[in-house]
Amino acid sequence: MIEPPEGSFVTADPSTENFETPQQPPPNPDLKSLNRLVGTWTVSGEAQGTVTYEWVEGGFFLLQHVDLDGTKGLEVIGHEQKYGEAPSADIRSRYYGFSSGETLEYTDELSRDTLTIWSGERGSPAYYEGTFDDDDTLTGAWHCPGGGGYSTTSIALGISFQGCPERAARHPPRFNANAPASGSRSPGPSSHAAPATHR
Repeated sequence: MIEPPEGSFVTADPSTENFETPQQPPPNPDLKSLNRLVGTWTVSGEAQGTVTYEWVEGGFFLLQHVDLDGTKGLEVIGHEQKYGEAPSADIRSRYYGFSSGETLEYTDELSRDTLTIWSGERGSPAYYEGTFDDDDTLTGAWHCPGGGGYSTTSIALGISFQGCPERAARHPPRFNANAPASGSRSPGPSSHAAPATHR
């Protein structure tokens, strides 16, 4: 019998006992650092609104639903992987703005308690840097060349602990993903969007 090349798909009659499903690779382990973003956050400061983060099926991508200052959009965060190539070393993201159709690209890193988001490539002079005070408060600012940056504070309203048991163990029962916290401010993590407008 001739063996197919490694990584290729083989079709078979599912009614036979020899039907095999190719094993898929797991998501990159560094994506687990993003678990602390999962949930809905209010954003206050020089940008106002909410952002919600959720994992997609399979765990390869984190979605961010953005509603800031009347601007709505969706960001897809994960490792970029072009057809036939290995995944990118950095966590990358692309924002899709619903208001004017813009698409913006970012490089993301969450290391310990510091979230850094560069506009475009790592090391860009336009970047966000925020610090988690605890698992439910993120304070930071966008820094843009020549000014135009802004500061925000993000507070978790509801946290989804799906896939995050270590996070669930650290939170008291008041964090219910289906009920907003009373007296919460209007912030959300970095809210990926345009450096001077949405983010």
